[in-house]
Amino acid sequence: MSLLEDLHLDILNYLWDVDGASINQLCEWLEPTRNLSTAYVTGLMKQLEETEQIKREKRSKAWVYIPLLSRSKIRAAKVSLLLSSVFGSLSPVHQAADNSDRSLLDAYRHACDFEDWQDA
Repeated sequence: MSLLEDLHLDILNYLWDVDGASINQLCEWLEPTRNLSTAYVTGLMKQLEETEQIKREKRSKAWVYIPLLSRSKIRAAKVSLLLSSVFGSLSPVHQAADNSDRSLLDAYRHACDFEDWQDA
C-alpha cells in the first residue's frame, strides 16, 4: 500500500471516528504526525470526494466531510486486493467461489465483517 493510500485510509478512519470533520479539524488532527498544508488536505478531500468515498455537507459555517463507504466495505476491498496480490487474479476466494468451497468463503466473509478487526 502506498503512503497516499495509507493517508486516505487514516483520514477515512478519523472521519468514521468523529462522524465527519472540516478541513481545519483534519489539519489539526494531522498536524502532529504529518504537518500537511491546508491546500494539500483540501486536495486530498477533493480526491476522496471525486471517487465517491466521502461527501461534504454544510454544518454551521463550515463544510464537513463524511465517509460514504463503511469500514466493512473498505476492509473487504483491502482483503480482496491483498489476496489478489498474493495469489494472482485467481485468489483463493475466487477459487472457492468457483469450487463451491463454503468454508473458505465463510472465513473470508468473517474477516471482512468482524467489527473489532484492526488494519495491520
